[in-house]
Amino acid sequence: MDLITGEFLDTANNNIDKKSWTKTRNYLYRTADKLTVAQVQQVLAFLRDNFSTETCQAVLQQSPRILRKKVQSFLQPTVDFLRQLYGDELLGQAVRRKPDLLLTNGMGYDADALELVELFLAKEVALTPINIKKLKRTAPFVFQLPVYKLLTVLNFFTRILKQGDRYSDQQCKSILAKLVLSHPQILQLSVTENLQPRLNFLRERCGLLETDLAVLVKGSSAAILALSVKDNLAPTIDFMSDLLRGRPDPLADLRKSLLSHPPLLGLSLDNLRSKKEYFDAIDGNKGSGVAGKCDLTVGSLASRVLVRSPAVYSLSLRGNIVPTIDFLARVWGATRQEEGSNKSVPIPQHEKKTSLAAMLSEYPGILTLSLEGNIQPTLNFFNRTNYVSLDRDWNLLPDRDGGGKPHVIRGRYIAASLFNRLLPRWQYCQSLAPGSTEKKAGDMDTTTGPPSIPLHVLVSATDPAFCQQMGIDVNAFTTFKTESIPRLRFSSQFDTWIKTGRPIDIY
Repeated sequence: MDLITGEFLDTANNNIDKKSWTKTRNYLYRTADKLTVAQVQQVLAFLRDNFSTETCQAVLQQSPRILRKKVQSFLQPTVDFLRQLYGDELLGQAVRRKPDLLLTNGMGYDADALELVELFLAKEVALTPINIKKLKRTAPFVFQLPVYKLLTVLNFFTRILKQGDRYSDQQCKSILAKLVLSHPQILQLSVTENLQPRLNFLRERCGLLETDLAVLVKGSSAAILALSVKDNLAPTIDFMSDLLRGRPDPLADLRKSLLSHPPLLGLSLDNLRSKKEYFDAIDGNKGSGVAGKCDLTVGSLASRVLVRSPAVYSLSLRGNIVPTIDFLARVWGATRQEEGSNKSVPIPQHEKKTSLAAMLSEYPGILTLSLEGNIQPTLNFFNRTNYVSLDRDWNLLPDRDGGGKPHVIRGRYIAASLFNRLLPRWQYCQSLAPGSTEKKAGDMDTTTGPPSIPLHVLVSATDPAFCQQMGIDVNAFTTFKTESIPRLRFSSQFDTWIKTGRPIDIY
């Protein structure tokens, strides 16, 4: 120990920080009979020749096992290989951040094996030279794995993907390439001890079919099979099973959720719980001023979201979910924005027109849409065309036709594509309206009167259904739509029309 610490004596204070050398000291006590002074001196000399004093000290303090490694047969080839990957300037930084990098077993001293792994990855999973170069930097351990190990793991995943002929050979290669690049650590796992047992657990606990396993592997790039059953998979599945317990068929719902969004299994319990608690507060009217408990037979709002739009659970609570729901609460008349403030306040019970929980339960997928990129532009359109009445702070108002009762735009209507569905249909019908020859398309009075197209027709799922209900020629509309969409999507005229009512010139 004196030999090592003597290299890093603080000459200014003539002492060393003993606490920072605790790990090294403990290691030396355990291996004193296996180390010689000559071996330690060789390792110290090697580190001094290749790295700065600061880096040498970090390696010895954090990875004292390096003292047992042979310089010529292990350390020197490893550093040569790493220098090729990182370059001289970045090598020291990489080792300082992760001293164990120097202990990677077998790295760099078998050039033939390295080349063989490159050829294997290029052939079996179609990795490009750029992909391989990137992989060398991010996961150099892959290139020290025996080819038979890579072949065993990738064949295991190929067999899963081939179940039911769901994916072609080319699709399998593409999926495997993504797996290798995004989660290379999986290649180190044992098929018999890690991967297969985890797959068996998921199949049994979640009621999965053999063909479902391919969906899970593809949807998560196999990342879920890198998780511990005891510490990760089992607690997550227990949580989701408890959440779905009040529904008619919890096991079928669990299977549906996982197949729809496999990354669910990779979310932490704290992540899942925080979102459940937030949805429960909406569902139970706890402190948010929303419009009462959602009386549904399909379970809680949290369970409804899990089944119908599980991707919501992967979104940021504060960054995405809360802002979107706060906005929709005003649009649906559950809360209103206080004048001159950014604060949303509850609407008195006798004024409430809708239940926020019920609206979200009906179409929870709306929470996956961008607030600024999708929801607000679409509601701007509905507001300009009199389908809904909103003030400048997006608060729901009584109808402009004097009826008093406000129209509420349901979530699935808000989710309709603005540029591929709503605008082309609206614009085409406006161009056919009486008097349209004397005015440009879109030049209409949007301040009074009900819309000319029923809302449920405007948002129809297919263009043929829309044309049939409106009595217009589907071929003529298809031609109009094909020509107008690029102009509507990439023109600034839409924004101008939203703000001023100036017509959109689509000709």
